[in-house]
Amino acid sequence: RQQQQPPQQQQQEEQPQQPSSSPPPPPPAQQQQQHAQRGHIGTIFINLSSRADRRAALEAVLPDVGLKAATRFAALTSGDALEGDVQLTWDTALNARFDRNCQVDRVLSMSKGERGCAASHVALWRQCVASEAPLLVLEDDVVFSSPRVGEWTCCLVSVVEAALAPAERSVVLYLGAEAELRAGAPTLRGKQAIWAARTKRVGCELREALWAWQTHAYVLWPAAARILLAGLPVDAPVDVYLSRHYHERRLCGLVCEPMLATQADPYCGGDVEHSSLRDRERMCGWGAGCRRRQAS
Repeated sequence: RQQQQPPQQQQQEEQPQQPSSSPPPPPPAQQQQQHAQRGHIGTIFINLSSRADRRAALEAVLPDVGLKAATRFAALTSGDALEGDVQLTWDTALNARFDRNCQVDRVLSMSKGERGCAASHVALWRQCVASEAPLLVLEDDVVFSSPRVGEWTCCLVSVVEAALAPAERSVVLYLGAEAELRAGAPTLRGKQAIWAARTKRVGCELREALWAWQTHAYVLWPAAARILLAGLPVDAPVDVYLSRHYHERRLCGLVCEPMLATQADPYCGGDVEHSSLRDRERMCGWGAGCRRRQAS
């Protein structure tokens, strides 16, 4: 008679997990696709504690444009910015190819406002990765162009998610920005999103940016946030750091045209001093297009 042997019990000792500074891997596709089905997007606005006036003004407007669920993020200052997240200096050479009012070929100290602004955006990129959902980032001096901004933003998010698989959503979608558009054919990701948007009745079209200034209103996906975090530290003003990723085709920057949101007086009335601008006072009345020039 064959003797029955007891089943072998194999116990594996659990090893303690070491903390990792690298972003977590993307989740299964089904988990990331749920957002588009819900038709909802998380929205956060950045606001300095010293600017209660801006907070009150923005919170009064948000319900009127369909973004009443937006929450406030207390803006970080230069004292909060870690050198591992944000550098102290930056090289203007590449930005000067696109910005006609930028000091050329200079290594400049980033202003306190630039470092605090960049640190705030880095914190929200981490939050985007942790939430595993796209995030609409606003700054407190944003000005909306339509009462349907919330509706149209959700529609555009659904368009991008329908056109691109979760791992391919290395996209930053600007509701408004001063941008140098990519000449000729867009990238594959850009082309897919642009054509998908044309099938929807939205109050704007999408264009692909080669370079873009201002970060007052943009949507980014976890796939894009991971790439931005992998490139830390931020080694330029945050809009220039983002733009270098578009220029090098590591990210796809899309801009709404016409813009769904603009920035109120960014060069004269803002809280951030721009370290590279040669003539800030003269720029006050220039309006749209005051920085763009043809890339060399």
